[in-house]
Amino acid sequence: MRTLVICSLFFIGIFESIAQVGEVAGTVVNERGEIIANAHIINASSTKGTITNVNGRFRLSAKVGDTLVFSMLSYSYLYYVVKNSDFNKDQRWTLLKQNYLLDEVSIFSYELTTNRPRTMPLRKPTVPDNEDIREPRLPAPASIMDPMEALYQAFSKRIKQLRILEELKTRDAFVSKLEEGNNREILLKITGMPRDELRPFLFYCQMGYDYIENVTDYELLMSLLNCYDSYVHSRDMREFMTDYE
Repeated sequence: MRTLVICSLFFIGIFESIAQVGEVAGTVVNERGEIIANAHIINASSTKGTITNVNGRFRLSAKVGDTLVFSMLSYSYLYYVVKNSDFNKDQRWTLLKQNYLLDEVSIFSYELTTNRPRTMPLRKPTVPDNEDIREPRLPAPASIMDPMEALYQAFSKRIKQLRILEELKTRDAFVSKLEEGNNREILLKITGMPRDELRPFLFYCQMGYDYIENVTDYELLMSLLNCYDSYVHSRDMREFMTDYE
């Protein structure tokens, strides 16, 4: 007899649990009865959810006691606890408008100004002293013992800019070296070039600083004469192209 009672209670519990699981279906509307498409419905117990279609309808699996959360932009949340009578029944849920965020918008007024020109005070620009100017130095070439530094020097934009700066300094030293003695006067007499054309010509040759430091005056002048022939040809071609245009 006791076994029969236990089995009966067991099967009654199974049937009751099966009866409590089903599908909730219905339509989501607003206060005016208009359908709300793309509203989100989440089963907070199972974390499963769905959205309403273009007709505002949805279907979602649930069991008795589950909490359904309805949400939609600009509407208040709606929490609904599923009852046994909600299954196999078409229902309607109404979402209320939520406009409190609009009350928190701050509105500021600004005075309109004209586009008439205004006189502005002119201030003398501040020029730093030479003592305040620090000239960046090109670091020593990295060895194979420091591959990270070697990669940095190979691809760094800053190192590339420092190399360009060193080349510009070398050109300035080249010009200064020629202007130290009589080499400039000798070069002008040999080539016959005007004095105002000397500096563009020196920049055109672009000789290395080590070469300028170690070469004799005679070798330097011979190199300049060879460079001058190329310079004259380049200058004539440039003038020809300018006249042609």
